[in-house]
Amino acid sequence: MREDDLSEVFRLGRELFPEKGDELCLPWRERDVAGILADYLDISLVAVAVKAVVGFCIGALFPENGRTSARILWLGVREGPQRGAIAALLVEGFIRNCAPRCDGRIVAAVHLEDGPLLAALEKNRFTERHRLLIMDAYFADT
Repeated sequence: MREDDLSEVFRLGRELFPEKGDELCLPWRERDVAGILADYLDISLVAVAVKAVVGFCIGALFPENGRTSARILWLGVREGPQRGAIAALLVEGFIRNCAPRCDGRIVAAVHLEDGPLLAALEKNRFTERHRLLIMDAYFADT
C-alpha cells in the first residue's frame, strides 16, 4: 500500500465497515485507521483494478508474552464476482509481508455468513476456528 492509495482506501472503508464497528470488526474511524497505517503501512495491502481501489487488507503486529503475532484488522473487498479471489490474494500478501516480523501466528475475524472472505482465509491455511458467542440485551430506560 502507498500513501497515494489512502484516500480511496478511506472511501471504500466507509462503504464496507460500520463507523461504530460490530462484534468482530473494529470501528472504521479514519483517524484510528491512519494511526495504524502510520505504523504498519509496510504490511498492509491494497488491490487495484482498472485504476480504482477494489480492496485492502490492513493489519498490525502485537507483542504477546515474548512473541509477536499479526492481526488482520480490516479485510475489505468491493462486491463483485472476483471478491473471493481478490481477498485471497490480499491475505496471501499480508502473510508474506508479516512473515519476517512475526512468530507465525496471524489472527483474522470474519462473519460466518461472509462466504468469500471465509474461503479466502481457508485458502491461506487459516484453519483454527474459535467459536465465539456474542449476546445482546436491550433494556428500556424506566
